[in-house]
Formats: sequence, C-alpha cells, structure tokens
Amino acid sequence: MDLLRIAGASINQIPFDWAGNIKRIGDLICQAKELEVQVLCFPELCITGYNCEDMFSSVHTARMALRGLEEIRDLCTDITVMVGLPIYHRGSMYNCAAVIQNKKILGINAKKILTREGVHYEPRWFRPWPFHRVDMIHLLGQDVPFGDLSYHFGNLHLGIVICEEAWSSEGTAGDSALSSCELVVNLSASHFALGKSKIRETLVADASRSFQAFYLYTNLVGLESGRIVYDGETLIGEFGKIAKRAKRFQLNDGSLLVRDIDLDLARVAKLKNRSVLDNTLTSNE
Repeated sequence: MDLLRIAGASINQIPFDWAGNIKRIGDLICQAKELEVQVLCFPELCITGYNCEDMFSSVHTARMALRGLEEIRDLCTDITVMVGLPIYHRGSMYNCAAVIQNKKILGINAKKILTREGVHYEPRWFRPWPFHRVDMIHLLGQDVPFGDLSYHFGNLHLGIVICEEAWSSEGTAGDSALSSCELVVNLSASHFALGKSKIRETLVADASRSFQAFYLYTNLVGLESGRIVYDGETLIGEFGKIAKRAKRFQLNDGSLLVRDIDLDLARVAKLKNRSVLDNTLTSNE
C-alpha cells in the first residue's frame, strides 16, 4: 500500500476581502495540517473570490492576489496546497492554480479553456493558455514553471484541472499527461442550479474512470456579490464511482472533505487498462 491523505476545501469567500479571504484559507490549511492531510486543494479563484468581474482587468487585483499567495505560501509546511488566483503574465491576465509545497511554489497552472456561457464571462477578463505549453515566470523571489503542468513529488504524479477544462468537449479526457497521474484535482467555481449536482457526480465519476485515477473536485460555497450561489459540493471519485462527498450548503466559512487513498490501486488499474488496450490493438492488427 502507498497511502496518501487528501482533502478538498469548500470555502465561503468574498470578492476583495483580502484579509478575510486569506484568513479563511489559512484556517483551513491549519485544520488540514492538524488532520495530517498531505495534499489539500482549494477552489478556483479562491484568493480573490470568483466574482470580481471587470476588476480582474486591473493589475492591482493580481498584485493583491500575489500578496495573498505569499502569506499562504508561508503557511505551507509539511503539506502540498493548491489555490486559485489571477496572475498577470506577459501582458495578459490568466486564471491560475498555484501549487505550493514546503513554503515553495512548485508551479502555476494557467486555465486553458475559459467559461463563456450562462453567468460566466471569463474571456472578457482572461486569456486561455495553449495546451502543452510551458513558460517560466518570476514571482515572489523565485523562477516558477507556468502553463500546462503536471507534478511529480514523492511517489505521486499529480494532475491539475481548472473547472471548465473538465466540462468542455475540448477538455482533458484525452490528455496523456493526466492519464498518467494517480491523482487529479479540479479547482472549480461551479454555481448552483437545479440538477447540476447529478451532472457533477457523473463528470467526476467518468473522469476517474477515464484516467483510472483518484479525482478530487472542489467548489466554492456561499453567495458571492449577491448574484451567484455556490453550494460547496466537494467530491472524490475513484475508478468510475463517487467514493465520498461533502454535504452541500454548509453554513460556515469553510470545511474539509478528507480521505485516505492508496496510490498503488491507481497504478494497478492503469497497468490493467494498458494491458487490455495493448491486447485490443494487437488483435486488430
């Protein structure tokens, strides 16, 4: 067995409440460390709040988010944490996920497929990042990989998905990098709608089956800017089924969904799946 304790955070954030947003994130990091969580994932754009709208076009917003990231980074000892924030890079704004470990930023994933329907207008503020492209960015005193990344540390191969990348037909189902990951995490800001919970369950279960991996889905909770309601649904998928879920609409600042996973199960599943595929290809030759 190769056990890893993971957690998904649902969190109630307020746009531009810099001190409050960072405190709520910090409180959950401390709580996760007390529970001996090793990998903790927060939702999309959790540092700023998702509904900053046209203020995402302000470099000041990205600058303040980086200050928040610096505070969060310094809390991350003996834990790996993913948080969402906007980052200004080479003249464009990107919707990003930062991966932090032991007070160091391992990398920044930039969202590749933007949400552009219903209540979402991401192309108005953000630029999509190209698939399979990696750049370097200097931030908070270190040079950091930036773009379409996956991560190897310890015995884990970790993949990152940001919300719409999982929902879109252009998305990640055929991504070979994700297919080799034992754990895929999804940072989301998915608003409540009737019937949407069932759709999310299907998405998470199907993704965990497609990747033959553990799949951790996180979401915001609460009412942002008086316009959009988030239900805080957090899910863990394992090889085609939902293994654990958090209660929706929890009336608190944030909560954790914790589960121990055995990475060896993902490795065995991938080997079996590859063997079946190889045999199928051979029989068709």
